[in-house]
Amino acid sequence: MILSKSFWKRRVDKFILLLVFFAFLLTCLFFYLLKIEKNIKNYTEYHQKLEKMVSLDHQINSFFLKAYHHIDYDEITQVEEKFEKNLNFLQKSDIKEEFNLHTYNDEPLANSTS
Repeated sequence: MILSKSFWKRRVDKFILLLVFFAFLLTCLFFYLLKIEKNIKNYTEYHQKLEKMVSLDHQINSFFLKAYHHIDYDEITQVEEKFEKNLNFLQKSDIKEEFNLHTYNDEPLANSTS
């Protein structure tokens, strides 16, 4: 049983073309989302580390702004160690490769206006 060309002309209507286009669009969207997920896989972890560093920086500043005569250097040392740990994590990470941006460890950009 051989199907003639007239059969396919009758079977392909606007609704079928719309379904094919929708399936193609859905496939493209799926691959685009996979690409995005790959590019920002560690974003949440980096964001948490940076937020933690900001809070630790505020803690360090508050230690030295206290009006007490006694400063607890053990607590300052613990906060500094946490800060250094987060800083080392970020330095060892692949932020530049993942986000392809100007990062903290780069030379200043020649074309920057600041």
